[in-house]
Amino acid sequence: MCRLNVALLGLFVVWGFAVGHSQSNSLPHSAVVVTSTYTNTMEAPFFSKAWIWIIFASPSKFTLYENSWPTGGLDGFSIRLVDDKGVTWVELYSDTLKPSIVQLPSDSLKHLAADGIAFVGSLRRLFADSTRHTLKARVTLGGARMFVSVKEIESQAPQTRRFTVRTFDQQGKTYVNGQVQVGQQNNLVSYQSISVFVHKGKIQLKLEIIDHQVKTTN
Repeated sequence: MCRLNVALLGLFVVWGFAVGHSQSNSLPHSAVVVTSTYTNTMEAPFFSKAWIWIIFASPSKFTLYENSWPTGGLDGFSIRLVDDKGVTWVELYSDTLKPSIVQLPSDSLKHLAADGIAFVGSLRRLFADSTRHTLKARVTLGGARMFVSVKEIESQAPQTRRFTVRTFDQQGKTYVNGQVQVGQQNNLVSYQSISVFVHKGKIQLKLEIIDHQVKTTN
């Protein structure tokens, strides 16, 4: 079955400052739990394998679960993207002893190495810090060396920020590119929309937020 990575997702998902040590395997006290629900739109070349999958098997909704907590001067986190059939498509942990995985449509499941997990932490800080506008890094995805470039661009929606994201290999060939729009809700970053173009399968993905809930565990 074809599955989706966001970048953080995919997009939202990805790399930067090093997480110097693994975090606890259990959620600590005062963890913030964010649950966001998205509608899903996908496009692919007419009558391609991906197009047929989109017509007959593509999920219509996704739920993003993001847990975060302060620990040792760094932000601990876990992120899961699950479709409306209960299938997990993205699973990321700041605890580098746990396997973090991503999977794009028309691609195999890939493990994200420690440098990639470090970038996820860096990317989350970029989205929350209005004084920073760019981020570049090298990461290891599925055993291959990748480069990622994130740049803030003008946002047409009030009180939001928009970023372009491009991931490419050492030959400069683009793996995925797209955009993510972020806002602030309950003093936390919320991912309002995520669009990703997967070059291998020529699939365009777009997630639009329809619900956002925040709670604190003690």
